[in-house]
Amino acid sequence: MMVRDSRYLVMAAWILVGLSEAALAEDPLTVVITQPGENVTVDESVRPLKEFDILPNGTEIHVPRNKNLGLICSSEHWVTVKGAQTWKVNAKNCSAGISVEPGTYRSLAPDRGRYRTVNGILVLQEDTRSIPEEYLLLYPRQTNIREARPEIVWHSIGDVFEYQVNISGLAQPLSIRSSQAQCEEDASWFGLVVCRMEWPMDRDDLEPGEAVLINIGYRRKLTDPVTFEDPTGDGLEMKRLPINAEQMLERRLAEVASMPLSENAKALLKASAFSRDRLYADAVKAYREADGHGAATVEITFGDLYLTMGLYEFAASFYGRNLDTDSVAVQAAAQFGMGRVFADNNAYEKAFGHFEDALNLYQQANLPEAQEVQKWLENARERKGQP
Repeated sequence: MMVRDSRYLVMAAWILVGLSEAALAEDPLTVVITQPGENVTVDESVRPLKEFDILPNGTEIHVPRNKNLGLICSSEHWVTVKGAQTWKVNAKNCSAGISVEPGTYRSLAPDRGRYRTVNGILVLQEDTRSIPEEYLLLYPRQTNIREARPEIVWHSIGDVFEYQVNISGLAQPLSIRSSQAQCEEDASWFGLVVCRMEWPMDRDDLEPGEAVLINIGYRRKLTDPVTFEDPTGDGLEMKRLPINAEQMLERRLAEVASMPLSENAKALLKASAFSRDRLYADAVKAYREADGHGAATVEITFGDLYLTMGLYEFAASFYGRNLDTDSVAVQAAAQFGMGRVFADNNAYEKAFGHFEDALNLYQQANLPEAQEVQKWLENARERKGQP
């Protein structure tokens, strides 16, 4: 699978989910700007505020007459500051605002080189997967979904006689001759040639909460055996969101739509809501609705999402372009991500160097991620049989 980096500009996604209220309480108070307002300045400088600027506790913000400023405090309060006044970032002023859903602030603010779209991205887990000869399935792949009859998308590898699509609940795999497959280059998949098919007519709709396994296979000649992506024959899981989760999500999306924020900020909050429900493919689409900022931390976020869905070449592309950035935290996140890509594919020799670099960088920055990276490095060495 080839990823054409030049085909797509990365869209900004300011998201961070899964942190407990206790963790937030331990962090110093900060605010993120959601509506900068014209001629609003900071402290004694004349520097204008920009959307998503983050200001620390004690900062004085000068709002001119007849101008407004919107911000969200890390205490999860939404504040509108009307001019003319000087507003100071502190707990008292933040608490006078409107309470918002926990996680709203962290959906718009960065943290230590990455936006934690995926809960537990750093946590070491036992991996018993078989490594496929080809990564084929693109959607739905290791993600929750909302559709009852999702479209199935896979990567066309060329020079194939036929594909086979196996969906749990079908009596037998569906055979699709390559000459009859609906395949074309697709910009939303970084210029890959992808094939698409509708949900099979003889397969029931997915019930809310139902999990299904999908396995894509191919053979290059009629007489060849079928090679499935998952050689165990099981396939990759996707799950339709349960009814209660769907209802809660709809309420959250309606709340976001009603907030007087920019369309950019709303798109990012939507992406965060999708990520919380492990709707990773929907989250990626939502990020692309946002205006592009090109931030390195955003690219790490995309890498984390694609890594979680098992789309390793996409993940490696986003991690790889951030291995030499100015930010130590971003470099560390990128090095760790590349180590994960190689370790997940049993390429431990290549993983070692990235894990070691990530460990050194996290230790240099005195960040707690160093402990988890150490576990990944030790696990990779154990699997490779090295001390």
